[in-house]
Order: sequence, then C-alpha cells, then structure tokens
Amino acid sequence: MDGGGVRRRRRRRRRRACARCRVMKKKCWKDCRWAPYFPAGEHERFTILHRVFGGNMIMEILQQVPNDRRADAIHSLVYEANARENDPVNGRRGQLAQMIAEEERLQVPHQADG
Repeated sequence: MDGGGVRRRRRRRRRRACARCRVMKKKCWKDCRWAPYFPAGEHERFTILHRVFGGNMIMEILQQVPNDRRADAIHSLVYEANARENDPVNGRRGQLAQMIAEEERLQVPHQADG
C-alpha cells in the first residue's frame, strides 16, 4: 500500500466549521471542543466573547465549570461580553444601575398619588 492510504486513514473527519473555528480560520474537526458551545452560524457570539475575554480565558473558565453547566456558563459569558461592549467601564453593573434608576424614576409618581 502506498503512503497516501495510510494518511487517509489517520485523517480525522471534518465537518462544517463551528463558529470559533470559522472566526479563527482553523480547521474544525469532528471532535472540536468548541463546537458544542459555538455551533456553525453563531460566529457573532464567539466574536464578541473572544474580543472581550480571549480564547484562552474562555477555556480556563469552562474547565472550572462542570460539563452539564458549561452551556449556561457560555450564555452568561456572552451576556457579560455584550454588556462590556456597550459599557466598557461598568459592564453589567452599569446596566443594573440604569435599570434601578429607571425603576426609581417610574415609582416616584406612584408614591405621590398614594
């Protein structure tokens, strides 16, 4: 058998690139560790997350989370990254402060009537 047959057997099967591999312009293999969290077509989510936290930090965080909770962790990280994109200084804290101020503003007229 020629060397080409040996190489063909060793090659892992590729599929449609997950969002991480697409953004990073990498080959996405069938056992890609990012694919469950960033399926193909969700490259915007990964782009924002990568811009705010970086790929290594994302993997470090995921390794500290149990497997059954990693999807929730990714969802939370994406939420935090979006908040940081909108308010780089305060992030979620800034959003929360705005919501509290809005709630207080809306409650003032009701207290005056009662």
